[in-house]
Amino acid sequence: MKSLRKIRTALMVPAVNERLVSRAHERGAEAIVLDLEDGVSASKKREARDALSAAVPRLKGAGCVCMVRINTAPELMAEDIRAAAEAGADYIVVPKVETLHDLEQFDRLRAALEPLGDDTLRPSVIASVESPLGIVNAVEIARHGSVAGLVFGPEDYCATLGVPSRLAALDLPLQQLAMAAAAAGRACFGVPGPITDFKDISVFEALATRARAIGVSGCMVIHPNQVVAVRQAYSPSPEEVELAHKIVAASQSEAYQAQGVISVEGKMVDAPVVAQALETLEAHAAAPTPRAITPSSSASI
Repeated sequence: MKSLRKIRTALMVPAVNERLVSRAHERGAEAIVLDLEDGVSASKKREARDALSAAVPRLKGAGCVCMVRINTAPELMAEDIRAAAEAGADYIVVPKVETLHDLEQFDRLRAALEPLGDDTLRPSVIASVESPLGIVNAVEIARHGSVAGLVFGPEDYCATLGVPSRLAALDLPLQQLAMAAAAAGRACFGVPGPITDFKDISVFEALATRARAIGVSGCMVIHPNQVVAVRQAYSPSPEEVELAHKIVAASQSEAYQAQGVISVEGKMVDAPVVAQALETLEAHAAAPTPRAITPSSSASI
């Protein structure tokens, strides 16, 4: 399975919507998030949960990493964990994580289900941080043993602050979350703006570009055009690729091997710069051929 830190796009789809789920693997995202929480009405929660048993294996069979976003309401959480794990989900997205207590609650519920099998109920956690308190505790959350990644919830975060979902309010907390994730060797998903506005894709691509610049490893999105925007934002430019090739070539020279440092286009190149160049070339090699963004105001996929 692809490393979570190498996943750039995770497309969120309501688990209860068979039409969307059936085509989700065709949209170019490396991961699919089957949503049981906000994307599903209260009357459809059980139906969405029951749909996992068929949807998860089908998506994994199509080559997608499969995540499930569960509910945190006590009357729903345990059964959501059970259904996601039994279906074979790779990761469980736990919403509204603010403290270690929230993760400990998840662990207790999961442990209570473990008689079903030693390894059956052990998908890793992606902790969704959606409040200022969660940002303050991000380092501890990221270091928790169950956590493989963090995801930022910009709309809920701004609702807590009582401000619009804009760069001015979201840039700093997202960067804090990215730093906490990186310090713990975890993935981090998010953009410093709303993911609910999919009409102006150029604006969303700019947000994804900003996220990449501050160390975010990928984005969770709600529309196929956003998948394309993120993949383009995270693909190195031709200029970046050209420079990376020059740096790697210079690092193989006798002068670099002897001194551990060399100049490329007037800039000092040492081991960290070479490592960055190698990552750029790896990202370039993994980047798919860009698909044209379809102008559309429809949420349908």
